Amino acid sequence: MVRKTLKSVDVLSLANVMGLLYLVLGFLYGILLLLDNYVNLAIWDFTVLPIAIISLGLSGWVGGILCGWIYNIVASRIGGVKFNLN
Repeated sequence: MVRKTLKSVDVLSLANVMGLLYLVLGFLYGILLLLDNYVNLAIWDFTVLPIAIISLGLSGWVGGILCGWIYNIVASRIGGVKFNLN
């Protein structure tokens, strides 16, 4: 077993992965909102889906940048996350 330390992350790479994950979550959340209002569907209800997808995807991307940036600062001062590889 090899013990490694994650000393830094590529901020843009983390932002892209988190943005994509949150985009998928936004799609699922938008579908749930549509199903919740299926009895009283109006034209504006169908705008919920793209708004949910875009807003959650964008917030996930920005959150990925912030998390990566903060992790790199903290890891440079106190050390990174240690994990074992088999």
